[in-house]
Amino acid sequence: MARPNPKRDKKKKFSWVNVLETLYDDLPQDYSIQWASGVDDILKDFKRGSILRKHPVTFDRAMRVSDLAVVEHGVRYIHRKSDITKDLLSDSSDSNVYRTVKIEGLRQHIEAKDILSYVRGGVVFSAAVYDTVSLIGSYTAIIIFVEEQGAVNFLDRVRRQGYFIPLETVYVTQITTPTYPILRSLHDLIHNKDRRRTLVFNDCEETTDTVKTLKTGIHRFLCKIDRIDRFEAFGENDPTGLLSVRFVSIAAAIDIQVLLKRHPNFHKYSPTFGIDPCAH
Repeated sequence: MARPNPKRDKKKKFSWVNVLETLYDDLPQDYSIQWASGVDDILKDFKRGSILRKHPVTFDRAMRVSDLAVVEHGVRYIHRKSDITKDLLSDSSDSNVYRTVKIEGLRQHIEAKDILSYVRGGVVFSAAVYDTVSLIGSYTAIIIFVEEQGAVNFLDRVRRQGYFIPLETVYVTQITTPTYPILRSLHDLIHNKDRRRTLVFNDCEETTDTVKTLKTGIHRFLCKIDRIDRFEAFGENDPTGLLSVRFVSIAAAIDIQVLLKRHPNFHKYSPTFGIDPCAH
């Protein structure tokens, strides 16, 4: 019988070295990922292939989430003009960097559709609601716009008119660290081919039963392909003969449109991309 190896059996500590190295492998070499605040000396030599080697940051599973260094200090993308690469990334100009808005103070976990119903000002790139109860005592919604001006317009609207969700008192602010750039391939689809997070089904028969059946079929299909979490809502007051379906991100809509067009039950409706109501 093999003797136990005390070194192997010893409780392991998890190191952010491995996590950050994995993250860094997916980035162009000229990218800069840093702690959001503090511990600058730890990352003084933060370069690909030598991440945190001199000052490893480790933690146990037993530690509270709020005590983790990555939570306390955060990891952020640092914008640099050299981040514009020939085929990987979109325009990272100084005028289109702060595209993200956060909504804090949500006492209950609500769906993205409840958040986006009250968002106006620009085309939304993606939206999600996160469980941050253990960190700040409430849920947090993150909305990323395609353009920084969209975030600015939305915040201006909130200052003038407020932002109201039933039974909630929320706080809407702009995230003051740069938003990670959109992949160039996706950027081109958005700006040159008008890809949005809304899909429109054409030539629907003008009967309530047909539209209801189509909605049921789409919902069942999204569940089957494990994409139901990317669904936001069906359109309200769609023109006769059309049915719109909104998703929580543009990338999700692009992905799902390809799958729908290949499906025998949906390709006849020629799903195309429609207008994002948040852009009004």
